[in-house]
Amino acid sequence: MIILGLFFTVFFRPLFPGEKIITTKYAGPGCEFIKIFDPETPLGIYVLKVDLKNKNIRVKSVLAQDNFNGLEPVSAMSRRQDKPGHKVVGGINGDFYVGSTPVGIGVINGNLLKSSGGRTSIIFAEENSPQIGIFSIQMHLSGSKGSELNIDALNNPTGKPETVLYTEIFGERTKDIDGRLYVILDPQGQNVPSQGNLKLKIDGSSRLSGENNLIPEGKFILSVKNGLSGPVEKIAEEKELTLHVSILPGSQKIDTAISGGPQIISQGIICVGQGREGFRKGFSSEKHPRTAVGYTHDRRFLIMMVVDGRRPDYSRGVDLIELAELMLSFECYDAVNMDGGGSSTMVINNEVVNQPSDFTGPRPVANCLLVVDIGLEENKIQAP
Repeated sequence: MIILGLFFTVFFRPLFPGEKIITTKYAGPGCEFIKIFDPETPLGIYVLKVDLKNKNIRVKSVLAQDNFNGLEPVSAMSRRQDKPGHKVVGGINGDFYVGSTPVGIGVINGNLLKSSGGRTSIIFAEENSPQIGIFSIQMHLSGSKGSELNIDALNNPTGKPETVLYTEIFGERTKDIDGRLYVILDPQGQNVPSQGNLKLKIDGSSRLSGENNLIPEGKFILSVKNGLSGPVEKIAEEKELTLHVSILPGSQKIDTAISGGPQIISQGIICVGQGREGFRKGFSSEKHPRTAVGYTHDRRFLIMMVVDGRRPDYSRGVDLIELAELMLSFECYDAVNMDGGGSSTMVINNEVVNQPSDFTGPRPVANCLLVVDIGLEENKIQAP
């Protein structure tokens, strides 16, 4: 049965100079778009409030160009994902990035793309259950002959880990700056799961020194420091390996994950501080355009927020404490700051609704977080 809801706009005109103007609109099943303009500050605030209990709704992260090799505006990623049975209601920009690679953890459709960068992430288990925190990835290889090898990082050579697993999504070549032993692994068409096991076959091995190695199409490359050649040679003698993957804390499979940082609300309390999670001193106290995401205590409502800035005649931006206070006003129990500045973008029905600070328009970014209507007919609420 289809129940027709109302498309509604509530427009509050200011009775006195400096009074806030608030516009509220239906955006999609269980989704409400709220625009707030505070002329006194001034601030332009954009909010997408999502009922995570609505069975039509899914929260999905999207990678620019579907790999780590390019950037893409949020609106372009939204349009690319928009299709019958997968209607994009809205979304926001995601993680900080270096070059075109997101800094933190990434999970799309249950597949792990990158290991953690040590910053706060928001993850969604099946059925939209959200959690915010700093998560770590644990991976190791085991063989039938008893060989074992810990994997320090996935598609993340930052910090010179001893062992790195590279997949095609990383790019054409590995990015190692020291002598390495490379083992080519065949995932047999499968991806790295966010939780669970993956069977791999040994494709071959070779020693390289200094040069980055080509990642063959459809294959993984295990990159290991030469000092660990003994364990790697044992791994290479195996015919089949098992990759064991888990995200901690927690034991359930993660459907979606995207990082940001730092966390700004923890259990209903503002937790902003200087220099947290590797951010430079002063980052939290400066006023900039900002993006944040959080959820209510009962984990029913997801709050996505963009606050415009760097436009003194319209919106001055906020520091992280002000951002946290705004998220608290929407009853957020946990919340995390995302990439901001010129990256801060909100789209509703594939259109940019805020005023990004770059005068060239919305900035291409590394990833985004989208809210999708999967088109279930049962109990669906539609605008007439």
